[in-house]
Amino acid sequence: MPIALVGFPLGLVIFTGLAWWKWHARGPEVEELHAFTLPITLEGLAADRRKIEEFAAPRYAGDVQAEQGLKSMAAMIDGTLGPENAGYRMELLPGPGNSGENWPIIIAHAEAQDGSKPPLWIVTPYDTDPSRPDHSAVETTLAVAGGMAGQQFKRSLSFAFLPHGQQLGPQAEETRTKLQKRIGENARVMWIEAVSWPSLLEGSRHNPSLSQWLSKEVGLVAGEATDSSSSSSWIDFKLTRGSQDEDTPENRYRAALTVADLIRFLATQ
Repeated sequence: MPIALVGFPLGLVIFTGLAWWKWHARGPEVEELHAFTLPITLEGLAADRRKIEEFAAPRYAGDVQAEQGLKSMAAMIDGTLGPENAGYRMELLPGPGNSGENWPIIIAHAEAQDGSKPPLWIVTPYDTDPSRPDHSAVETTLAVAGGMAGQQFKRSLSFAFLPHGQQLGPQAEETRTKLQKRIGENARVMWIEAVSWPSLLEGSRHNPSLSQWLSKEVGLVAGEATDSSSSSSWIDFKLTRGSQDEDTPENRYRAALTVADLIRFLATQ
């Protein structure tokens, strides 16, 4: 009698299980070993989107398959940016979870040239809103971080991925509070909620020169910062999706290149 695996593809279960075991075996932090720059390409972004949709969608708490998607996405982030690939120094902070699960806050660190400037944090949710699934933020941030691997700027860079960034409620508040405490008071913080083209930056709180740079270099104008479930006084800049923007591979590619330029600009100020 043939044996059937019900619920999840075998490859997904094996992939997630091995990655989960590796995390617990190695401890909460791994030092940078080497840095392989992963250039941002149209083909690479398309491949990442297919991988995310196949192995890590949907992603939210309260549903068995969606919780498996959270695990798989976390494993993909850690594997892409960790010591064996992009070479970032990885840090895992325990996050809240359901039924004994504990989806971590994943942080990839890159040191500054001299450490004299406050750090720049790029914060991205790796979950999805159950009513509006969107992969643009996490896939773009992964691509940008890979493309900046091994580079140094005036500011240190920390790419933080949150398991409850697209949701409301106690788990989301606990996650953001823990991350805010980890970041501290002096850092600059960019929140990447979603990414599209040509709409990109919702607001800038503390850097008027950013609006000038966007207008001059890429033809974008930064609007007034607004508050939302993912925005508060500790967030300086927020990237979000325009309601009229088409989700095409070309637009995602152009947006990713602009986000990379934007982060480089902020890291050198």
